Amino acid sequence: MSAISTDQVTHVANCPFCDQPHHYIEIRFPVENDRGYWEVECSRCNKQFVIELSNPRESSGALSRQIRSRHEEPFAGDRAIIACDVLQHNIDLNQNSWSFNYSAVPLYRCAKNASNLEMLAKNNLQTNIAEILAAYGTAVNYLLKGGPRHDIALVRVPVTCPCRGKHTATFYTRLAMGTKNSPSSTNDFFLADVSGAVMEETLDGIVSKNDAMDFLEKLVIRWNLLAEQVLIVSPFVGTTYMSYEDQLAIWSWLLGILNAEKSVFLTRGATYTAYKKAMNSSGVPVDLLEKFGLENKIIAMDVRKQDFHAKFFAAVSERGCEVMSGSANLVRGPSVENIVFRVMDKVKFTERYLDRMNLKKPLPTPKADPRHWVLIDNGQTGWRARSMFDSPYIDNPQPKRPPENTPDVDPDHSASIDAAERILDNAVDFLNGGLELLFEGNLSNQTAKVAVISIQTSVELLAKYRMVREAGLQSIVQGKLPSENLDRAVKEGNFSTLGFGKVLDLVGAIEGLMDDEKRLINELVNLRNDLVHFASEVDPESVKLSCVHILARVLSIFALGEARDVGEMENYRRFLSEQNFNKLVNFGPYRAEAVDAALESLDAEKVLKCYMCGNESFCLRASENYFCHCCGFGVVSDAIAFAACDACGSVEGVFFDPLNTTNNMHYGKCMDCEVKQWVWECPDCGSVVSQVDGKARRTCPTC
Repeated sequence: MSAISTDQVTHVANCPFCDQPHHYIEIRFPVENDRGYWEVECSRCNKQFVIELSNPRESSGALSRQIRSRHEEPFAGDRAIIACDVLQHNIDLNQNSWSFNYSAVPLYRCAKNASNLEMLAKNNLQTNIAEILAAYGTAVNYLLKGGPRHDIALVRVPVTCPCRGKHTATFYTRLAMGTKNSPSSTNDFFLADVSGAVMEETLDGIVSKNDAMDFLEKLVIRWNLLAEQVLIVSPFVGTTYMSYEDQLAIWSWLLGILNAEKSVFLTRGATYTAYKKAMNSSGVPVDLLEKFGLENKIIAMDVRKQDFHAKFFAAVSERGCEVMSGSANLVRGPSVENIVFRVMDKVKFTERYLDRMNLKKPLPTPKADPRHWVLIDNGQTGWRARSMFDSPYIDNPQPKRPPENTPDVDPDHSASIDAAERILDNAVDFLNGGLELLFEGNLSNQTAKVAVISIQTSVELLAKYRMVREAGLQSIVQGKLPSENLDRAVKEGNFSTLGFGKVLDLVGAIEGLMDDEKRLINELVNLRNDLVHFASEVDPESVKLSCVHILARVLSIFALGEARDVGEMENYRRFLSEQNFNKLVNFGPYRAEAVDAALESLDAEKVLKCYMCGNESFCLRASENYFCHCCGFGVVSDAIAFAACDACGSVEGVFFDPLNTTNNMHYGKCMDCEVKQWVWECPDCGSVVSQVDGKARRTCPTC
């Protein structure tokens, strides 16, 4: 006996009191249908109104929670409360069309040999797809019996690279509970991550517009799983010269890959207007869509800003943020654009991106991710499915939490303060000892080995020092701290600390280490390990360069940390001997690396010449403090200002103290030509004017 076929007809009815749209599905049988009505409480104004429809007991939809009663007879009450604006439609502008494009430029590459890990992951998924689908089916059957809502099924697949490295690929799919939309092939699973991939390396440089958009599509597929909110910021979609049809194709692609429940698109008002014109030209009246709430949810948010040209795309989460930025608008083509990728915590993302956009209204609050999900992986007895609760989809390093029944040792605890001082003292001893060896007149092979071991040890200790100072002693401890005699345990060192790799991950979660910084640190660690275990021969000059390059990066990050944003008018003499300070700061390769560190710093607003050491590494940081990556000098921005040189014309070459005046003028000096000058601010136009010392005060050249 065949099942009775039914039609599911999509409708939307507007509240007769406030015009709020309410979406529902009307069930229609092939022979006999019962006419009736629902009494519905409006989701906006909370007033009750009536929707007339067929088969009110079998029909349902998104407004099920607002239905107060169902009746299988004609409505005989006040006709004024009946919803008259009712539209039958087959429009779903929020339907996603996700598909991971394995033929496009790969996002996930091996860190060692740049192998395409995506195809390897897909092949392994295909090899095990029958067992994975069986585990998926087992999970769905179990969950249909009841229990908390599960929205996502996640599959972890082991991958072996040609370099013999071991990776884990993470795929996901939506859980289709009791529907016909269950996954049936590898194409129904979306690749969200491959461990050990070098995304920062892949997403850095010059790429074609086509590749930039393919990267963005793969990132959005990743972010639809991992992010609490996906933010797309672009002033334009397509170009002004495109036909309406071509513009709509880009809009359809963009809105099709974004999850409307967690995505926000920020663009200019003119771009939204162009979209509506394109929709109208295609025969879809936008005013009708808006009236019945059928427009795309992302478009309906209407998040706009007029005065911006920035393009960036971000996954926003309390656990951390991923950002791809560059020059590319949302358009494809063969011409090239620059892109860059960064990982940072949410506080830094907010400071560096959202706050600087100066939005008039805050972004919409994202919906909370489901706390229950299904994990499918290969256990000892084969592929299995397990229910997970409040667990991360991907096991990335997270800041440590103290184990139960251990003392709360925060950064201000006496044990943390004491430990930080002891760690720093040891680090300074190793650092100065290593530098003295490194800058010996004739650096021998033997001396270079000892210098490497000493400097690498200092770097490791400085990383632990930063974590203890900012997160407390427990952040670097392996296991539990003693609950009694804690101060004594610190003095005697009666506990184990995390390995350098894990500490580096924790610092990276705070700081957002760049690829070059990680590479330099790992190179020094590997060199130190080779020397300790295999007594490798070294080239003394290469060792010297490696050490000073890494110090140009990590002294500011590990040893100073938040002190860079205090402006204490100190420099690296706080932990370097006078001899080591002078030799290091005046060493050419170190100065050059410090310039690169300044220019690449995510916190740098601009980079100038330092008036203390003369190096082009003096940053104005986002905290409104100046900091030199070469000599470590820091000063608050209120205590120093810059002007163009009257003698050599150097832009912002003259530095002066804006807080000290003589006859309403400030005394300064050019960092390029070293000519002393007077600086003053024009009372009429506000221009800052400099003039060589000894000349009569001249008129403002701007007025």
